[in-house]
This record gives sequence, C-alpha cells and structure tokens, in this order.
Amino acid sequence: MRAIAAKQLCALLTSAFAAAGARGAVIALDARVVSAVQELINGQPASVNANADETTPDRGPPIAASSQLNSTDLGGALVGVGQAFSEFLDPARLDEPNPREFALEAACFSDDAEVSYEVDSSAMESRRVLFVRAARDGVPREIDFGFSDTAEVTSRVFLSGAIVLWATNAAADLDSIAADVRVSITREADGESLFSTSVVLRPDGDDVSVATTGPIIVDEISVDQLATLGLDDGSAAALADLAEAGLLRLIVVPTQSHRYSYEVTADEELTLTAQLDVGLRGAAGGTGVAAVLGRPFQNLADFVQSPLPGVDGAKLQQTINLSIADRAARGASGPALCGAVGGEALLAIIPLALVSAGRRRRGRITSRGP
Repeated sequence: MRAIAAKQLCALLTSAFAAAGARGAVIALDARVVSAVQELINGQPASVNANADETTPDRGPPIAASSQLNSTDLGGALVGVGQAFSEFLDPARLDEPNPREFALEAACFSDDAEVSYEVDSSAMESRRVLFVRAARDGVPREIDFGFSDTAEVTSRVFLSGAIVLWATNAAADLDSIAADVRVSITREADGESLFSTSVVLRPDGDDVSVATTGPIIVDEISVDQLATLGLDDGSAAALADLAEAGLLRLIVVPTQSHRYSYEVTADEELTLTAQLDVGLRGAAGGTGVAAVLGRPFQNLADFVQSPLPGVDGAKLQQTINLSIADRAARGASGPALCGAVGGEALLAIIPLALVSAGRRRRGRITSRGP
C-alpha cells in the first residue's frame, strides 16, 4: 500500500474535503442539521420545540435549524432558557484557512426550583468520493496508484473550544446534570470508524468530572488569565465571588489537529460521514449548561446576562474565544492555526466547546484518553 503524505495548505480551501495533494472527486454531498429543546417541570416533559433542515437534490447548503424555549415567573421575569442552534455552510463559499462548515451551539439555564431543560443539537455531513487511476471528464487523477489497486490517504481533524462550569446555588441538586459532546468520522458500507472523540460531563459525588475519549487535549484556565485577555475588572470580581459562593470552572480545548487515515481503492466510490452531536441536560435551581462546536461562542454573551449578574456577557464571550487561540495544544499533532490536510479531509476544522454546571465544591477534572 502506498502512503499519500499531507501537504501544508494555508490559503482558501474550496471545500473541507478539498486538500492539497490527494483530493478525489466529490460525487455527492448530503447534510442534515437538527435542534431540539425539551422543557421539564419537576423532571416531567412539558413544552418542546424542535426543528430540522437538510439538503436536497435541488437545494444545497447553507441549512440551519434553531429552537428556543423561555420560562418566566408570575411577574414576567426570565427564570430559565433552553436554546439550540445547528448550521451547515457551503464549504465552497468559505474564505478561511480552515473552513468552518459546521456550527452547533446549545445552552440552558434555570433559576427556577421546578424548571429544567434537555437540549440537543446535531449536524451530519455525508460525502461520496471517488479516486481514479486515470483522469477522466470531471474527475482528475489525484493519486498515483502505481502497480497497486489501493493507497492510504491521511487527513486531519482540527479541534478547539472552551469549557465553563458554574452553579450559583450551592444547594442545587445537580444529580441530573449531563453534557455530551461527540465528533466522529465513519466510512459507510463497512461502518469503519476513522476518527472518534468526545467530552462527557457527569456529576461525581460532590465533584464534577469531565472525561474525554479519543485524541483530545483539555486545559484549565483561571479568571486571572481571562483578565490578561481583556476581561473587565467588574466581571472578574463577579466570577471570583461565584467561585467562592458556588462553583466556577474554565476549561479550554486549545486549537489542535489530529491525523486519521483510511484506504482507498482505484475507481471505487466510497462514502465518508461526519457526525457532530451535543446533548445537554440541565438542573433546576441555579445552574447552566451550554456547548458550541464549529465556531467561537456567539450566543454566550446574551445567555449569561440573566443567570450571572455583574458579568459583562460580551466581555466573557470575547475572552473565552480569545483563550481558545491563545493557548496552543501541547502534544497535539500538526500546526495549531494553519490548515494541514492530507487526502480527502472530511473535516478541515471542528472547533469544540462546552459550558456546563457544577457544585459549590470545586470539581475534579479527569481526562481519560483512548
């Protein structure tokens, strides 16, 4: 089997699949996005808002789905929010070194003693690809198979993001809290897994643990470090008070890339599928959970204004987003910012972030690799 080496590409990528070197021809593209918010009252299903969108033979990207539910008290004051957003953009129209065709953002918080939310957001992209032995109309030859019928293509997945955990009420029952963020790339027909990683949040007694699977690196940062990136004094003081009276954790998934490989056969089509999922389950009585994949936070600023008094939401969002690029992933393969993709890269970039809740006692973060 002949290995195809990745070439550096730090310019406009016409597609997340299109890479320097062995591109192959994209025969077909299908994508679907889903968003759903389920309100729970005393743990029982109440209102629900769900939406979906998908490409069709007559309609390509962009596609998007958004859902939201709000809860107010008898005086009309906002006491809870559940929101989900999922988007798939046309990679051919993106002007970034690492195209961000996927964008998922979800969040929920509740200051009400009875109301909580389950929030789900997902995106799927499936591409049928062809590598040919000899160039033909519309299908260039990108691999020299030589005397073999097969070759190995190496590609990369880019990950980045941030994690925030908080609880404003030390007495809140957080046993139901959960957050699952998962990214996978599979080869259809045989179901072969080419890449898989996840960040999973679960309560752990009086602690909160974040477990990872697959090749992902996480790093904890402090409010002081956010201050060096521009967080204002008032917000820093409010967050420090929150950490003292409740819980505050700030985790960064710094920009990183990871390789994956797969075998291709000359003149045979293959289908690669990327699946991104965010599943959140909040708790009543002073907690919040949120997640974002595929882009920096855009809705966090408005989301934290109500549950975190004294915090400038725009400044917090800005400094968390800056911290993603400010900290390099130690030990991650490949460059942090310049796109490096080899072969028919299914995902040129997948930024990843998670915001969730915890107890008063500082939780324990554990990272378990593959």
